Amino acid sequence: MISQLPSNIKVNYLGSVSSNDVIRIFGRYDLFFFPTAGENYGHVIAESLTSGTPVLVSTETPWRHLQADGLGWDIDLVQMDSFVEIIDRLAQLSSTERLKDRAIVKAKIMERLLNPAVLEANRQLFKRHLSR
Repeated sequence: MISQLPSNIKVNYLGSVSSNDVIRIFGRYDLFFFPTAGENYGHVIAESLTSGTPVLVSTETPWRHLQADGLGWDIDLVQMDSFVEIIDRLAQLSSTERLKDRAIVKAKIMERLLNPAVLEANRQLFKRHLSR
């Protein structure tokens, strides 16, 4: 598939990555582009965000309202033009703007992941299933 891409798109396939290196590697990039057709959670999305790297994902994940939270974008797969517009807009940002955005992503993802209401909802889910 990589060999079939247009010449203006550069891809470097680097092989598999040790789990200990995932966050560090995500931190090297400006965007995690993940237009998946379906995810039940999307751990790689959480890993990218934890590194401070914003995400551009499809609406086929539970990761929603990302733009409102300053974490990235969740776009319907039928809106391909929106994916392109976002990538083009990100390419125009300065290094200073990108660093500022990374700091926002790091702070906001911790708010979302450590939200007491979400943690309690997960505890209750596990308790219900354990009691069966």
